[in-house]
Amino acid sequence: MPTPGFSLSTNTNTTDYGASYTLFSTDDAPLTGTVFTDMDEHLVLVDGTFERRSMVIVRFLGLHAHGDPLGNPRVRARFIPGEPGRGAAAAMCLGEPGRLHLDLGHPLGTVDSDLRELVTDTVIEITAEFLTDERAARHRHHSADARRQDAANALAEIDVVQQRGYRQLAAARAEADASWALVQTLRQQN
Repeated sequence: MPTPGFSLSTNTNTTDYGASYTLFSTDDAPLTGTVFTDMDEHLVLVDGTFERRSMVIVRFLGLHAHGDPLGNPRVRARFIPGEPGRGAAAAMCLGEPGRLHLDLGHPLGTVDSDLRELVTDTVIEITAEFLTDERAARHRHHSADARRQDAANALAEIDVVQQRGYRQLAAARAEADASWALVQTLRQQN
């Protein structure tokens, strides 16, 4: 199915790993509005292990079809590695083949099927661009580095708690030894 034209908006504030696009209507695809995109991650089961994979969040602002307002829907496009499967959009993410699962937000789940397909195809086209450029790699690195930093901070906190525990144990042992010495002294006096 055809998709509307879209151009990268350089004047719109976006996130570090996102972008903004302006949709313009064509004869075959009458959608207009602004699209804000951003990277995120989700967990997926790969060979029995949960792993993180990229996800693109697509937020429409002022979406119109045939001039009629559709509001500001939000779509999550989750990359799932493996074979595309029947009815799924084939995709590549950082060289890994897979498919996209789209979670259409309100009101897209209730619009007519042709319009839903038009929005879906537009999301797939924008998402495919995202998953194959350096934003996906930079976002994955940023997220992994943030998890590494969180783990290092948690380990440092555990170390502080452990050191405090060692000091408390040493103080408790000293107190127990001193009290036992007092017991021994009192026994010798009696």
